[in-house]
Amino acid sequence: MVEDKVAPDRIELEQRIDALTEEAYRLRETENFDRMLEIGGEAKRLSEEIHYLPGIGRSLGVLAFVHYLRSDLHLAIDECVRALQLLGDDPVHEGRLRGVLALIHWSLGNYDEMTREGDLAMELLAKSPDRADEAFGWVARAGMSHSLGDFNAAREHSEQALKVLEHSTPQLIAQGRAYAQIGAAHMELGDLDKALEFHRRALACGEESGNRLLISRSLNEMGATHWRKGDEEAAEKYLLQALQIRTDEGYSGAAITSLIDLGRLYLRRENLDQAMEYAVRAEKSAGAIGARPKLADAYQLISAISEKRGDLGDALSRFKAYQQIRETITGEQNQLRLRAMRLMAQVETLRAEQAATVNAEKMAAVGSLVAALAHEMNSPLGVIRSSADTLVRATARLGGEGVPDILRGNAETVSAAADRISSTIARLKSFAGIDLAEFREADLLEGIEQALEILAPEFGRRVVVVRDFQPIPRVSCFPAELNQVFLHLLRNCGQAIDGPGEVRIGSRPAGAGVRLSFADTGRGIAAEDLPRIFNAGFNREEARVRASLSLFTCLNIVQKHKGTIDARSVVGQGSTFTVTLPVAM
Repeated sequence: MVEDKVAPDRIELEQRIDALTEEAYRLRETENFDRMLEIGGEAKRLSEEIHYLPGIGRSLGVLAFVHYLRSDLHLAIDECVRALQLLGDDPVHEGRLRGVLALIHWSLGNYDEMTREGDLAMELLAKSPDRADEAFGWVARAGMSHSLGDFNAAREHSEQALKVLEHSTPQLIAQGRAYAQIGAAHMELGDLDKALEFHRRALACGEESGNRLLISRSLNEMGATHWRKGDEEAAEKYLLQALQIRTDEGYSGAAITSLIDLGRLYLRRENLDQAMEYAVRAEKSAGAIGARPKLADAYQLISAISEKRGDLGDALSRFKAYQQIRETITGEQNQLRLRAMRLMAQVETLRAEQAATVNAEKMAAVGSLVAALAHEMNSPLGVIRSSADTLVRATARLGGEGVPDILRGNAETVSAAADRISSTIARLKSFAGIDLAEFREADLLEGIEQALEILAPEFGRRVVVVRDFQPIPRVSCFPAELNQVFLHLLRNCGQAIDGPGEVRIGSRPAGAGVRLSFADTGRGIAAEDLPRIFNAGFNREEARVRASLSLFTCLNIVQKHKGTIDARSVVGQGSTFTVTLPVAM
């Protein structure tokens, strides 16, 4: 009776943990990060108590997001890496984690890794039932593009976020953030009136939602935009309003930004006493919370003010302090950068090993299935063939015309069909490597023909197969594994063709090896996607997200045989995969 009760209790607890995780993610909307950390920590504790690995991974994703926002990159990296190891096949939460990793790489200056992780994140988040996931992803991409100086891309990403939100329940804060990013992009592009328009929209979203942080950000950005326009009085008014809200609400980091902006404004006006007042307040606040980048900015501002006052000693001292912090931050970022890349390489290796294990198990299952199928079919097939043979011989003895001729023709038809079934079973056994030594010399063209026969129902009349074979030597290999490569490549060729099309297969001698090509006249692969097609990851297929292992499997099998595989493609014209293998491993 106890066992009957344990399973429902565990299911209920897992559901509670998943609900807590989703509740924590929804708090992004209100930016209540303290509560988000609290709920994420509770979900992690409960998951660990019942050893619920996906729950641990999902809750670690929540914690990693908050720790990134609080600049604890060491902890955020560790949590992301561990979460990826525990999640399993969970595209939405992996997309959220990849988004956090993109932000971490952005902070560390790993821009190639930032782009890679960001692309993966957006591909996965597009399938999330919560449209806010994808919208937040686009807003984050906009911020990254803005920091890299690609302001047009920042604007486009923000507009994409707004487009996503059109098809969901109102998400005022997400909309406000997108408007703020568009306004910031217009400011950098020099369209200041347009920038103010979008900052006012962001402010309206903040006021309607009651989100004080968004209100203060919009006011601060409006102040910065008016400063760019040369309207210093309006700039001062909005910056002071933003500072007041940030101070009242305890937004320490944001308040320091407002203090520094006001200090710079007063320095430009040559109101040096007031400039120094705000700069010193920024210095003290940044020191109190350990915000070293902002502390460095405060030192730089104080140095400029002191130089303007003629206090060159203080100016030099503050500038040295600024340089020292920057050098320290740079050194730490370099260490973190290397550590993050090393840990992610370990994760990718682990995921590759897991995918290889899955593939090996699938191959073993296919072999077992073929063996069982052959065993179950061979016995009744033997009876059919024997009966047909007896019928043929009996009709031959009867002689004459009419009925014996009909019986003889029918018996020959049954016998031919039985031979065809028997031949199909033999091809399946040969393709799967049943009854053969695992490593041997093989005719690769025979393996290609077997793969084509298996795919014939898929290709039908829609796909025309063109063979361009030159004689090639037999290859020492694991035939069943290479047959799998041929099947995957040919199936991919067929699936890439939307309507009628052509699959061209070629074989050539290549020095001490052979070269095989598999080309299609399909839709092609975008240039930016080509470097990732052999990765074990996830692909979108109609309404589903599925594990993508076929090309990853091909790469591993070919590399196991000391060979190479590469792909060339032109969008709208098709793709060509070329496999080169040595005759002897």
